[in-house]
Parts: sequence; structure tokens; C-alpha cells
Amino acid sequence: MRNLSSIFLAVVMLLDVANSFAQEHQEEYSILSGKITDEENKTVFNAKIIISQGGVQKDIAWSHNMYKVRVYLSGIYEIEVFYLGCSIAKREIELKKGENRTLDIQVDLSNMRSQSISGKITNKKTDENLVGAVVAIQNDTAHTHTRTLEDGTYSIKEIPIGIYNVEVLCVDPSCMVGYMVENKKIEVKKDEKLKLDFQLRPVSEAHFHGKVTDEDTGEAITFALITLKQNGRMITNTHSDFGGYYYMEHIPAGIYEIVVTRTDYNMKRMEIEIKEGEKLNLDFQFKFVPQIEEGEHPAWIIRF
Repeated sequence: MRNLSSIFLAVVMLLDVANSFAQEHQEEYSILSGKITDEENKTVFNAKIIISQGGVQKDIAWSHNMYKVRVYLSGIYEIEVFYLGCSIAKREIELKKGENRTLDIQVDLSNMRSQSISGKITNKKTDENLVGAVVAIQNDTAHTHTRTLEDGTYSIKEIPIGIYNVEVLCVDPSCMVGYMVENKKIEVKKDEKLKLDFQLRPVSEAHFHGKVTDEDTGEAITFALITLKQNGRMITNTHSDFGGYYYMEHIPAGIYEIVVTRTDYNMKRMEIEIKEGEKLNLDFQFKFVPQIEEGEHPAWIIRF
């Protein structure tokens, strides 16, 4: 019992020290907290709150159904509330060091409750569903996005009234080949539930293949590294197989540099223009250039 009493007293003393420290340093900052509620007095938990002063912005975190932030400089601050990417409220408040202030903000979300957009995204050529396609809507004050489900459908709810640009693009790996981006301007009216389907046109991508051989013997060269670059950045690479053959597919149209390398052979480098849907046959012939280590004699090198 004596040990428990000692532990309890130690904890109480630590709490007293912590409270004293907090009170002493409270003078160095102010605390702003409050609630964000809707027209039905319900907390809007997924609201984003930003406090700013002189062009410097900071996100405010939520804590126990309230927002709370520490401010170390006295002055006038702007509090802006966002919902679904839309600015829905602005308030100004003067904060001074050492004080705790409460600022509750009530917002009206009634104009966002009923509007929605839904639809389906498919391949224009095959009519197949596109999974993971991005559907984004935005204007000067609001923006949000979603992805299509397994059946190619999407749904965006609680959209503010207004005029928007809708952009649809397929960037998910499950989309496989590339697709043209689709854009459409729409007007969302009060209580409107829009149905908006899109068909994305697949970009016809190029394929090319070829064979890597020895310039003198005509024999196939295995494990040659074929690298495709664009603007100095590697796009993809592959190796020649046991027959000397290589294959590259799903290459968008454009100008590329092909670099082919293999130990004991001279490097090949060339620039090519690949057109949409093109199927190219590019063969490469290498000149055998053995690497001679110090102390070796060229006659000792044997080719296999």
C-alpha cells in the first residue's frame, strides 16, 4: 500500500508540474477552437478548415467533435471552411497571446444535399467497362473526384449548384492501354440528379520487335539490353531471348531513342519516330569488341 501511495503522489506532482508549465507558456500563444455545424445543428465532420494570416495558411485539426489550433502571433486571422472542395464559409477573428477563444461556425448545406452526378465509363470500341477511370468535376470554387467501380459505374453526391467542367481519364493499370481524355461542361441545378455516361476512345499504341545478331557471324546475341528512352528518361526496357529476338508493346506515338547494349559488343544508339498504331521491325547488328583486362593478351580471348 505504501508503494501505491508513493506512485499516486508522484503522478499528482507530475500533473501539477505539467499544468504549471502549460499555464506559464500559455502566454506565448493563443488557442482557437469551435464547432462546425450545418443548418440542422449537426457537426460537419468532413469539413476542411484553414486558418490564414498574411498569405500563410495552416490546416486545422479536429479533436473530440471540435476544431482546435494554437496561434503564436497576435493579430487578425481568417478562418475558411471547405466542404467537398467548396468554400462554404469565411470568418475573421482577432487573436491575442495568452487567451482562449471559441468560434462556432454554422453553414448551410441545403443547396448541396440533393444534387448528384452518376454514370458509366466504357471503351468506345469494345463497349467494355473501364475500371479505375477517374471522373473529376471542378469550377472556380469547388472540386472533387471519384473512380469507377468494377462495373464501370461512378457516382458523385452532394454537389453544389453551379457550372462545372467534367474530366474523365483512365490512368489505372487495369485500364491497360491508354485512352483519350474526355471533357464536358455541365450545369448542376437545384435538386438535379444528372446521368452522364462517357465512352473513352483507346489510343492505338505501337508495337515493335526485332532481332539482335553478331555483325560478323550472323549468330543470335542473347541477353542484349534494349532500352527505350524519351527526353533522357527511360520508358521501358527488355532483353533479347535465346534466339536473339526482343519485343516491345503498348508504346504511345512519339520520338524516342533506342539504346542497345551487350558486354563485349559495341553500343548501338538510334532515334526513331513511332507513329500511332505502327508495327515496326527493328533489327540490330553488333560488332564484337572484347574487353581486355590488364595483363591479358588478345590472342588468349576465346569466343563461345
